[in-house]
Amino acid sequence: MLLGIDLGTTRTVVAHSDRGNFPVLAFESPNGDLLDHFPTVVAARDGELRFGPAAAVMLGEPGWVVLRSFKRLLATSDAGPDTPVEIGDTVVTLAELLIGFLSALREGIHASLGTSAGPLQAMVATPAGAHSTWRFVTLEAFGAAGFEVVGVLDEPSAAAVEYSHRFARHVSGSRHRVLIYDLGGGTFDASLVDLNDGGHTVLHTRGLTQLGGDDFDHVILDLALDAAGLSRAALSAVTTTVLLEHIRACKETVHPNTRNLHVELGAHLLPAERAATGIDEEALVTLSLKKVYAAVRSLVEQTLDTVAEVVPRAGGAFDDEGLSGVYVVGGASSLPVVARTLREAFGRRVRRSTSPSASTAIGLAVAAVSNLTLTRRLGRHFGVFRELGGGARISFDPIFDERTPLGAGGAPELVRRYRPAHDIGHYRFAECSDVADDGSPAGDLVPQGQVRFAFDRRLRGTALEALPVNRGGPGPLVEERWSVDDAGVVKLTITDLDDGYQQSFKLAARN
Repeated sequence: MLLGIDLGTTRTVVAHSDRGNFPVLAFESPNGDLLDHFPTVVAARDGELRFGPAAAVMLGEPGWVVLRSFKRLLATSDAGPDTPVEIGDTVVTLAELLIGFLSALREGIHASLGTSAGPLQAMVATPAGAHSTWRFVTLEAFGAAGFEVVGVLDEPSAAAVEYSHRFARHVSGSRHRVLIYDLGGGTFDASLVDLNDGGHTVLHTRGLTQLGGDDFDHVILDLALDAAGLSRAALSAVTTTVLLEHIRACKETVHPNTRNLHVELGAHLLPAERAATGIDEEALVTLSLKKVYAAVRSLVEQTLDTVAEVVPRAGGAFDDEGLSGVYVVGGASSLPVVARTLREAFGRRVRRSTSPSASTAIGLAVAAVSNLTLTRRLGRHFGVFRELGGGARISFDPIFDERTPLGAGGAPELVRRYRPAHDIGHYRFAECSDVADDGSPAGDLVPQGQVRFAFDRRLRGTALEALPVNRGGPGPLVEERWSVDDAGVVKLTITDLDDGYQQSFKLAARN
């Protein structure tokens, strides 16, 4: 069974192919409700873990701690498979958490499709701004959970596939580019995709790995608490989580004609909190959407600043030459202020997906069964910090830039040969969103681990981390061979060409 799986920050959506259609799978919750998504939630109590719908119903239950939006942990600069994650008094590694969640998702898919589904082959997505560790940990978790990953797309590319599938009539010889505006629960991506001649080429992409619908929810919660004369200090962590979930649900009911947002504050406080604050159980906080939109406007403007890195903007106006449309996707894009702000910038070419939360999953499913020509790019700059002058100074050496193509016929191997002037090679790897004119990393910088290689043969087999780097005479002839795979994970092989000694490193697992 070929599937498109969008591992979202708040919702994981699964689509599949059914006689030319691409329906979204439904999952049954413990209370009998059918959901069009698998909640990206984990709950823990006394070492027991529950995932998805089984975890979502534990929100507010005594003894249970619920962790939402754990996908955001992948975006941190020190994220790795062994990164510890605390869920109440339960501690698991990030890899264990993801594998457990995806294993539960696999079981949910089989329950939805029946035993006839057979082996599950998945086309999966990662955010456009995802660094190599993010991609690596995600793919490893899918494999360990029993999925066969048949391909990887960045989320905006998948949405572009869905756009061309749904709006092919809007693509013409003069207007064959689409701007994907993807505002999810935890991340924002903007990508310019060329759909000319039936292909899908990502021309430019930028992302914000720490901005999404969750941030809108926090702003609205603070507005509601302020209106009631409360602060977060008066609430327990459980109550805060429950209220954020309630606000997310309220936000998704807003449509263009809605005037107010009603937050059932009293009903979601614990009895002790109501007694301490004097808030009645029936207390309702009414927020005008005009006030809500004013409060979240700065977040929307941040997304437009990112869009401006993809589509040129001068004097507030975006260059729409050759633009077929602006495709608005992602569950957090449902707030009307988002589409309204985009229409102010782009006019009538703004089109919102009829299934904004499912657009990426549907695009993945379409790509999994179609002979599409997909040209994707790395989307980030990758390089290495090297020690020079006996360790006296550091230089950044860019290896792959953001335009590096991925997939079949993608980036060729990069080979470098030299005779080192040090006894130990100390490499520190990093990815960044931009590179300054002087070649130094700029923008969002994410360390990608470090490795040491013994050029001095007498040091091989010893713990190099404890040894200083010393300058000496010319060393052996060394070859560095760099490659990047379809998922954007970089591999380095270092070889002493004089004696054949070799080590390989996958630069995403915190070496």
